[in-house]
Amino acid sequence: MRAILSFLLFPIFVVHASVTIYTQVTFAPGAPSTSSAPLVTQAAHYDLAFAQPPAPPATTGIPPFVVQLQSAPLPGLSKQHTGCHMGFSIELSVADQVVGKNGIHLDALVLKKKESRSAINPQFLNLMQNIKARAGEVKVRVGGNTQEKAVFFPEGLPGGLTITKQQTGAGGLTDTPTINVGIDLIYALANVSALTNTYYFLGLPFNDTSNPRLEIGEACDSILGDHLLGLQLGNEPDLYALHGLRPSDYNVSNYISDIQIMLNAVNGDSKMSNKTNMMGPSVCCLWTSQQASGQIFTIDEAFDQYVGHQTVTDAVSGYISDVQLAEQNGKPYVMLETNTASCAGFWGTSDAFIAALWGLDYDLNMASINASAAMFHLGGQSALYNPFTPPPGAAAKKGYQWTIGPMYYAALIVAEAFGSSSTAQVADLFINNNNTNMAGYVIYQNGKLATVVLINYATDPTGASDFTAQLAIDGSGLNLPNASPPNIFVRRLTTPGNSTADHVPFYYANQTFGPPLTSNGILQGDQVTETISCDATTNLCPVTVKAPSAALVFLNPQAEADSINTADTTPFPTTVTTLSFKNTATINPAVLATSNGYGGLNNQIGSTSFGSSGAVDLRGSLSGVLTVICLLAGASAVLRML
Repeated sequence: MRAILSFLLFPIFVVHASVTIYTQVTFAPGAPSTSSAPLVTQAAHYDLAFAQPPAPPATTGIPPFVVQLQSAPLPGLSKQHTGCHMGFSIELSVADQVVGKNGIHLDALVLKKKESRSAINPQFLNLMQNIKARAGEVKVRVGGNTQEKAVFFPEGLPGGLTITKQQTGAGGLTDTPTINVGIDLIYALANVSALTNTYYFLGLPFNDTSNPRLEIGEACDSILGDHLLGLQLGNEPDLYALHGLRPSDYNVSNYISDIQIMLNAVNGDSKMSNKTNMMGPSVCCLWTSQQASGQIFTIDEAFDQYVGHQTVTDAVSGYISDVQLAEQNGKPYVMLETNTASCAGFWGTSDAFIAALWGLDYDLNMASINASAAMFHLGGQSALYNPFTPPPGAAAKKGYQWTIGPMYYAALIVAEAFGSSSTAQVADLFINNNNTNMAGYVIYQNGKLATVVLINYATDPTGASDFTAQLAIDGSGLNLPNASPPNIFVRRLTTPGNSTADHVPFYYANQTFGPPLTSNGILQGDQVTETISCDATTNLCPVTVKAPSAALVFLNPQAEADSINTADTTPFPTTVTTLSFKNTATINPAVLATSNGYGGLNNQIGSTSFGSSGAVDLRGSLSGVLTVICLLAGASAVLRML
């Protein structure tokens, strides 16, 4: 009963996202390409579209302004966060494509040996290792709508396969297939944990609570152990009626009843030792405390919704009361699945430099209001917002590598800014009188000033929109002795095209993952950390942030030295990757394509969130205009039970 009451204390209305109707009208003419992706696939993920960024503010230059910091912790700082506040969410149906099999055939690491063709993708290991080297750990969610009716095979799937798909409904663009999951996937996740200290959220099937299926939870409990953070109960239950998974009048009370049935089953399962890490609710669009509003955007108008700090604070403000309610009940609040938008994202926005700036700002703002983590979602080949994407099978056979998206660059910066001490506390500085074209955050570690993050949203090649933040620690502004150090240290996130509409490659501290289909998960180039001298007389440390870019500022040598554990930077060799990928889907790829993303053939649209994507092929009736309902910053928020 205690567990049930604890669950009922959760807020039901946990997502506040405005509904947006996105209309693809035209792409910006003559937009220059900043990448050289080989033409090996028709998936939308590699079909680069460019938006036209908003005009820069009408100014002849921005005067330098002071950013006042103080040595003692600021009032209103967030609670303490781990370094991996910005994690990753992987749709279950593509988990084997991203993670790989159970492989890595080293006796000290393998938990279950299989035939030699099985292998964990070393590119994925390298990407997780990059975060671990900075944050000390990694958080990954594996789930989504495809977990809801997943069938688990504790003895493994025939042929040693990890995941297979079967279409069980009437078909169509939004009919999510049944996912068959072999136990090899759990072994693969465990091996990744052994190598990169990765922790996981997964989910229990929830489509038939009258016959609870707990086998995947049992396997996760026994194999992942302490690296299992929680098990989700119900993904987007507010859309069950639209999905046909429940009666048309399914409501919150029905969901709570289903939860109680599942909790009773878990409590009675002797094979599950941890019965207190159930998570919920995780909702999408309909069960909210605010009514969603519809607007129509062209590609450029959608882009505009992500330019500026005000867009972030407006999006995050809707979660404040829910986070506070979670805290009052002693529960962390996790954004289990979020990104720039639902239904795979916006062309020219979710895959552009603006997404890196917005994602960095969004995650730091979520941390500032005490959300415990934000998991940025990864769908299939055609999803535009992916933090990282393995190559399609045809491209892999030709030797092409992975594509690293803008959100992963943002995750690197958050990990370095927060560090590995698990004591990071964050505050929004509202710099330059809360100028919406810029953002700034201060981070304390172990109660001491550690880092500052500065963001410039403007696209302005003239330099007139560059800004210089004069950082001051204590001093006359606080009636305290000057405390600015002799030097500060800066790493910058930049794009060669100097536009928020640019596509990869991007550069962080002069390092990059390169253009699409070229990355092995290892940063290329020499890391560059600038040293900036402070003025002892004025107590000011000037940091110029060009338009557009972001800067991570280390306020003391120790914070800079601790930002990366060099012992964890040894890459995993990518020569073990097999180029013989096997497509296990048993349905027409035009129907499913790659789950939770745009269809790869003939631009057909498909998503595992029927209600959030409105993924209906309207081309026949709209004569050349393709309309898709999306959610700006669509997210599923989840609270972990005590």
